[in-house]
This record gives sequence, C-alpha cells and structure tokens, in this order.
Amino acid sequence: MCALKNVNKNKKIGGCIIMKNLFVSDIHGYDENLTNQLMEIIKNDLPDKVICLGDINGSPELDAMQPIFYNKIVNYMKALLKTNQNPTDDEILSFPTSKGKTISDGVKELWNFIHQIYDNFEPINTANYAKELVQYTHYGHFISCLPIQVTDIIKKHMIESVKKTLSVLSKFADAGSEVIILEGNWDISSPVDFYSNPVECKRLPVKNRALYLKDFVRNTDPRIYFIHKITEIEDENNYFVFLPFDEAINYQFEEIKQPKTDKQIVLISHAQVSWSAIKGDVAMTGEGKKIEENMNIILHDLLPDTVIHGHLHDKANDYNVLMEEKSIKVFYLPKGTARFIY
Repeated sequence: MCALKNVNKNKKIGGCIIMKNLFVSDIHGYDENLTNQLMEIIKNDLPDKVICLGDINGSPELDAMQPIFYNKIVNYMKALLKTNQNPTDDEILSFPTSKGKTISDGVKELWNFIHQIYDNFEPINTANYAKELVQYTHYGHFISCLPIQVTDIIKKHMIESVKKTLSVLSKFADAGSEVIILEGNWDISSPVDFYSNPVECKRLPVKNRALYLKDFVRNTDPRIYFIHKITEIEDENNYFVFLPFDEAINYQFEEIKQPKTDKQIVLISHAQVSWSAIKGDVAMTGEGKKIEENMNIILHDLLPDTVIHGHLHDKANDYNVLMEEKSIKVFYLPKGTARFIY
C-alpha cells in the first residue's frame, strides 16, 4: 500500500482538531444539479478535503443509455433465459419488464435513442437484437460495438463533460481544499474503451483509450490527487484507506492489513460492500459477485470502523441494519450526491 500522511487546514473546536471532509458520489461526466450544490459549498462551507468516490468519466448519452440497456432489456432477458433457454421471438418480445412494459418496448427505446445520436443507425429485428444484447459481457462491451459514428460523438461529449466537472473541482483547489479522486471502473476504461468485437470483451491499450482519466486529470490540473492504487492517508482524526475499483476486483490476499492506530479506520471504496442492501432481490452476476467476495475478505483484513462508497446508483435500503453483524457503519452515496462525513 502507498502511504500519504496529510493534514490540511485544521480547525480547533474545544481543543480538538476537526477536519471537514466532503465526499462526492459518481458523476459520470457532468451533473448540473450536483455542480450547483458544489458551487454553494465552495462559497459557504469550504471543506478541507473533497473526496470523489470514482466514475468521473461519462457523458449524457452514456448516462441515459445505461438504465435502458440493463433495467429495460438485459436484466429481464437474463431472467427469461434462466427458465427458458430457447425462447421464441414472441416470448422474448412479450416478456414483462416494469410498469406494464415489455422487452420489446425496451429494445425500441434503446434503438430510438441511438437513432437520435446517429440517424443512419439501421433498423433492427427487435427479438434478435434483444438476444444479441444479452451476449455482451457488460454495458461498455455493447457501447464499444456500436457504429463508429456513434462512439465518436459519445467520445467528444464525454471529454467535454469531464472537462466541465474538473473545472469545478479545480475551484475547490483554488479556494484551498485538497481534492482527491478515487479511481472507479469507468475511470480506468470508459464504455467506449473496448475493442469493437461482439464476441470478446477486451480493453483497449491505455494509449488508445478515449479518455484515460489518470493521465487526463494530471494534465488538466496537477493539484488534483488521483488515486489508482491502494493508498493510506491520515488526518488528525481518521486513518483512511482508499480502494480503487480495479484493486478491489483483483485483490490479493492480505494486501490490506489493519493498521496499528487509535484513529477511526475508514475504508473509502468505489465498489459496494453489500449488493442486496441497494439492489434488493436483483440478481448479482459477473464482476459484481467477484467484488462482493473480495470486499468480504478486505473487511476481514482491515476491520474498518466505517466504509464510504458509491458505484451503484440506486437509492439504498437501510444499509447499516444489514451491516450491524460486522459492526461497521456504512455511508453509501448514490449518483448525484455530496455530503460531509467526518
């Protein structure tokens, strides 16, 4: 683990030093409402640290298409295929999703959205397209296999969006806050950063990615500290352990150990520690399972007092009730959230 000891602008209250740490959820490009909230904080309640929980990368198109892809098509196709491995076209098209809709409605909505971006997007066979979509490893794999005219437009808007967000974070640095970005899964490689191969899902080399956030941040504002490795940072009250997404999914045994300290041990993770607390009964598959397995190991190794994370965008159920058996307090920040913690 990398270690960075840092104490920023201290405030003494009753003889104790209090640090004001502002945590910011996933942004995925640019969020006007969140930006307005952050600008008010700069003017009225400047923090010592601004800690972004990851997934700065994104664009309006990517943000809009993701819930259509998963919540209106792919999740329901997976549910259908669990009980019927060879459904007919009619069974696919009529399979119910939510609010009286069907998989057919979801596919048409996705096609119409892409057609708005690129009006030469070819008509599709709705049932065949639903079967094709469920074959993709994940959302990014699907996006990278769209026509190059579509991905070029998304890349342009993605860079514009991230620049706007970084300009806001730079204002915190201008005012004297320390700004930290924890690497999320979209920051390593965005959904347009995979080879255009419907069969095999592989990331492009770093030099070929549309926006590799680590280098982009360093070149845009070197005052912003970008964390892409497991990193420890101390202030007067807390012992923070930062856990980027790739470090969580590729976790090796005992990389993280409980530090010898009397301070609060706070795990700051991009990935979640409890899928069911946020997603309820929605099935966890693929990398989600690997993350949950590794996070359980990490919690055992580190024994944190608190976990703070983003990654999943849904509103949570009563998270801390589910975590009581581990004696851990959990703060989950859904997309578009900023809050002071510690």
